[in-house]
Amino acid sequence: MILDHNREPAVNPADFRLIENIETSMATAQPIVEENTRINIARDLPKLHHRPDYGMWKGRPLAIVGGGPSLKTTLCELREFSDVMVCGSAHDYVVGHGIIPKYAVACEPNNAPGDSVLDFIRNPQKQTEYLFSTSCHPTVFENMADFKVCMWNNAGGVDDKVFNNEPSVNGGCTVTLRAIYLAIVLGYHDLHMFGFDSSFENDIENHAYFSGPGDEKNWGQWLWVRVGDEFGRQFKTTRGWIAQAFHFQQMLEHTGWMFNPVIHGDGLIAEIMHQRRKYQRDQIGVTQ
Repeated sequence: MILDHNREPAVNPADFRLIENIETSMATAQPIVEENTRINIARDLPKLHHRPDYGMWKGRPLAIVGGGPSLKTTLCELREFSDVMVCGSAHDYVVGHGIIPKYAVACEPNNAPGDSVLDFIRNPQKQTEYLFSTSCHPTVFENMADFKVCMWNNAGGVDDKVFNNEPSVNGGCTVTLRAIYLAIVLGYHDLHMFGFDSSFENDIENHAYFSGPGDEKNWGQWLWVRVGDEFGRQFKTTRGWIAQAFHFQQMLEHTGWMFNPVIHGDGLIAEIMHQRRKYQRDQIGVTQ
């Protein structure tokens, strides 16, 4: 899939522009994802679409937690939420600060050292429900047998026949974006996003915690984007994070009526939302 970010200035100033085009592709080979799914979907484990509260409105907010640098400065705000859904590698960091999530989401299919779900969930909690995609490596389910695990099918990138006619969850290119739609099918619509930055805090810090060296070998080409017009703020980011920000805006355009996102902290996505709200206010002023 080619995402052309070298677009002309758009009507909505929240669009961001790059000097060059970016190509994004599936991070893991399709045969690996399909094989994982075929093995896991046959497991005798609870499935998301069989839950009694599937699709039932919760009537309370949910905090969705990514691992972006701003998470460090918003932990006090996060502690105010009773329902917390932590995404991917943010799990141990959040637990280490005394916040026990209600849900933990993962969909990483790899099993290589440093990439496995088991590498970033080293401190699982009995109170937490682990929402693991069937695309995760089979060893994840084997090692988490003593904890609450619920499976869901990760749509996209594989043939839908692999899901045996079971529902699947759509979403963007990162676990945090998938968590948004997981939250919706669980009945949450007031979504507070933490550590959802899509940008570096400085030249070194790419997460709220150490997640590997912040160099081009591990993170791909570093890029700068500008939000809004020629005077807009600039953010240092990566190809994958640009795709996340782009997909998030697509989700807002197509399904934004289904959820109300509140971005905590400061980063590329927070600035995009700020510019979107500003644009909407300006449009209301023009039409009145």
